[in-house]
Amino acid sequence: AVPAPHAYNTFPLMGDPPSFFPQDYWLEANELGFLRNAFENTCAVQFHHRCLALTTLTAATALLAVHGRRRLPVESRRLLYCLCGVAWGQVGLGITTLLTYVPVHLGSAHQAGALTLMSVVLAAVYGVRVPARAATTARRAAAAAAGAAPKPSPAVV
Repeated sequence: AVPAPHAYNTFPLMGDPPSFFPQDYWLEANELGFLRNAFENTCAVQFHHRCLALTTLTAATALLAVHGRRRLPVESRRLLYCLCGVAWGQVGLGITTLLTYVPVHLGSAHQAGALTLMSVVLAAVYGVRVPARAATTARRAAAAAAGAAPKPSPAVV
């Protein structure tokens, strides 16, 4: 197990001297190799975790900003708000967990938050998806065929 949270317990800067991109990132690259360094170097693991968290938060917020005002079904709108709220909550919980030296209850809550975030992402992807191109083409073709069909003449009695 990599003791990443105990090594760099500051946010957003990490390392000594403090910087966004830590100096120790490539420290073990010669010994471990490039790929193993990404997964086994404590500094690299925590840096990747932070980047993933901030990227996820930015994507969820941007998704809500772009699609939140569009005409969407109520369920889809709720999923977008839920996604954004859970992402903000997860990042906040992660920062709190880090700054308090990872107490077990906060670490466990952060892991449960990850599961919640993944579940909401899957629900949002399913609920806010754009119809497939084939379905859109079929709908247009059906509408065109219905419009081009000859209209029945009135029955003569």
